[in-house]
Amino acid sequence: MESLFRRHRIRKSLSKFDVILPMLEADTLTQVSDILYNLGEEPYEKLKDRLITVYGDNQNQRIRKLLEEKRLGSLKPSQLLRQMKQTAGDLMSAEVVRTLWLQALPKRMQEILSLDLERAYFNIPIAESDIPKTAITTPFGLFEFTRMCFGLRNASQTFQRFMDAIFRDLPYVFVYIDDILVSSVDHTEHEVHLREVIRRLAEQGLTLNLHKCLFGVHEVDFLGYRISSSGISPRQTKVEEIISYPRPETVNGLRKFLGMVNFYRRSLPHAADTLKELNNYLQGSKKNDRTPIIWTEAATAAFDKSKQALADAVVLGHPKPDAELVLDTDASDTGVGAVLQQHDEGTWIPLGFFSKPLNEAQQKYSTYDRELLAMYLAVKHFHPLLEGRHFTIRTDHKPLIHAFKQKSNGTEPRRIRHLNYISQFTTTISHISGSDNVVADTLSRMEEITLSEDPDTLAQEQQADPELPTLRVNPQLQLKSLTVPGTNCSLIFETSTAIARPYIPQSQRVATFHRIHDTSHPGIRATRRLIAQRYFWPSMNADVARWTRACIPCQRSKVGRHTVAPIGVFPPAGRFEHVHLDIIGPLPPSQGKAYCLTMIDRCTRWPEAVPIRETSAETIAKAFYERWISRFGVPLKITTDQGRQFESQLFTRLTTMLGIQRLRTSAYHPQANGVVERWHRSLKAALTARLDSANWVRHLPTILLGLRVVMREDNKASTAELVYGRTLRLPGDLFSDNQPAETEAILQELRDTFRSLQPALFHHTGNLNTRMFVPKTLSTCTHVFLRHDAIRRPLAPTYDGPYQVLRRGDKVFTIKMDDRETTVTIDRLKPAYTLPTEDNDSPRSITNTPPPPSHQEPTTNTSERPSHGYTTRSGRTVRVRWRPNV
Repeated sequence: MESLFRRHRIRKSLSKFDVILPMLEADTLTQVSDILYNLGEEPYEKLKDRLITVYGDNQNQRIRKLLEEKRLGSLKPSQLLRQMKQTAGDLMSAEVVRTLWLQALPKRMQEILSLDLERAYFNIPIAESDIPKTAITTPFGLFEFTRMCFGLRNASQTFQRFMDAIFRDLPYVFVYIDDILVSSVDHTEHEVHLREVIRRLAEQGLTLNLHKCLFGVHEVDFLGYRISSSGISPRQTKVEEIISYPRPETVNGLRKFLGMVNFYRRSLPHAADTLKELNNYLQGSKKNDRTPIIWTEAATAAFDKSKQALADAVVLGHPKPDAELVLDTDASDTGVGAVLQQHDEGTWIPLGFFSKPLNEAQQKYSTYDRELLAMYLAVKHFHPLLEGRHFTIRTDHKPLIHAFKQKSNGTEPRRIRHLNYISQFTTTISHISGSDNVVADTLSRMEEITLSEDPDTLAQEQQADPELPTLRVNPQLQLKSLTVPGTNCSLIFETSTAIARPYIPQSQRVATFHRIHDTSHPGIRATRRLIAQRYFWPSMNADVARWTRACIPCQRSKVGRHTVAPIGVFPPAGRFEHVHLDIIGPLPPSQGKAYCLTMIDRCTRWPEAVPIRETSAETIAKAFYERWISRFGVPLKITTDQGRQFESQLFTRLTTMLGIQRLRTSAYHPQANGVVERWHRSLKAALTARLDSANWVRHLPTILLGLRVVMREDNKASTAELVYGRTLRLPGDLFSDNQPAETEAILQELRDTFRSLQPALFHHTGNLNTRMFVPKTLSTCTHVFLRHDAIRRPLAPTYDGPYQVLRRGDKVFTIKMDDRETTVTIDRLKPAYTLPTEDNDSPRSITNTPPPPSHQEPTTNTSERPSHGYTTRSGRTVRVRWRPNV
């Protein structure tokens, strides 16, 4: 019994901490098995010596070092195996795969397939000899696993190796344990890839968890990131969790917060400087340190800034094997930074950022050594992306360009190590000026960038400046001639502030402004502050304000207050004379139909909704003719959007043949077709409220009946009353008026009814123009920017332009885009401020010109009936209300 008890203790220890036995070769096990299972209690010096002899030539030096320690001579077998287990891990670590997975992603990701395996680890059987090592003790007895379970040493590595063996030859597949990511260029390739992946999984007997699989999507959340065709960005839900993370009270809580932020460090520029104050709290602390944190103003600011940096994280591009790579590096007194970029489609796209603070010893390095260290650490950090590729390293420290050509005699060993490591890669070293190396320079320093002029050039320009002699005799200015430190050049400085500021002549002011403003394109106030701290010239504030306002990149990318045109009131001419058409869908398939053609009369608001299978021009034209024209006649006008169905030749010929005037809304402006757009909300709400909403085609007639008899708030009448003169009978009505009446009495009743209803048709309650905003300069500017309302790729400008204004109206402008005229709503426009190309030294706003003849929006055309009215100061014609004859 005692022998069995001892064996049980050993097996229990093995099951708890796993074993080293699978890590040893088979012949090694046979040579030491007699000692391993010896149940004696004496020290195991013999086992240690035997293992050193048999296993000592293996490359795993950690095991050899462990076995050579003298203190192991007194350990029991379970203790020895436990120590060996802690050091002898599988050489294929899943953490390595997780670290490098962003570099291993497929390069073409237009359609993405995300698969999740069911019962992942349990698909791997355990060898018969190893089953006892998985034993667990429960109140119900001793149990052993026959399939690989979670928690075993090297379980994840084993499964990762198994999955890699299945998909190793498929470049469009990436696997991390039981998560599979498949990318394709288009839908056809997507289907081919899907079949191949499913076939290989079926051959191995693996099944999928369909509830966690995504098919044919354009973006997917994977390992904490949002992956799409446009790039890689932090997962939004994770970012929101970090942003809402409360301020930690202990060092251990701060360590957890920094761990979450550092997970997305590759997307955060100048992370080292941002987190510097927070990392200071971790110096000298233990892993589970519960020491309270005393928050300073600097630490609190760093904590808030780290959250903001994560919210503004940069979208990284997908590495392309044929793209040009450039690694920009820079070093400051306290840190180093770098950015890796690739040239794709005419633009530079960042692949990752790197920054690292310098320790006390490194801060004492010379400028040469710090710049070399920045280059060395950057190459080492990005080596998975740089290996096997030719790339260019750009540095603002010119002596480093010749470092690889110099002899190593007398060179410090540290420099030799750094240079040797960098020389292992195929690279070209080039010089970039500090003013151009803005990104890497910002990563290495937190303070504002100070851009200096060339002293000799500036001195010559100051002497030639016609304004300077007058300024020097001005008693209110403190202009003095001072020698620039380190040179023999003298410049004129303004000395009224703590820091002497050089005077900038007229010829250099625009260039100086752009060197400061173009770093990050700050606003007027911030740009003024940056320039005023460094330079001086008269009327600086006014010049900076004009130039900042006229900055084209700023106007394209920054969003101010959107233009909101006044809400127009366009009274209809008569019943069924003006019809609005639109399409809703796709809806849940019901009876083979997934779309709905909606039509509504502008005057009475009588609605029709026709379920259709698809949205071809033939289907739309047929439904419009059969369900509206055949019942209510040919309308005078119809309003539609610019959908391809309504723009088709078939639909155009139908309207021309029937004599219908078709009005088109401007692009990305559904408000112009607001009559039918607003009715869509009521229709969808009624369909959603049905318990059996999936069978919406069956419920649609009943819903239309209900919507036609609902009393409207503006005229206190239902749509049915405006069409038939009386409301419709509903299911459940107990009484009805079936008494015969004279024809004249009926006609007189209808006339009286419509006279009482018509005046309220155009009455609007409330202030419709509370949100109205039209920039004053929009009526006179000659160029405008157009808001890009379509789906934009990340970091794309918000506005396009500027475009020349050809004609303008109250609601729409006609602009020149790509040598063609385009009519757009003013809600998408903002006035453009540009500088004259012939004189950049005296910037001013674009010259206002008299507005061209008014160009009215098609949907604003009123009836051709004669009416009286007046013209306002803005040019709008206000017409009196009229009553149609009934």
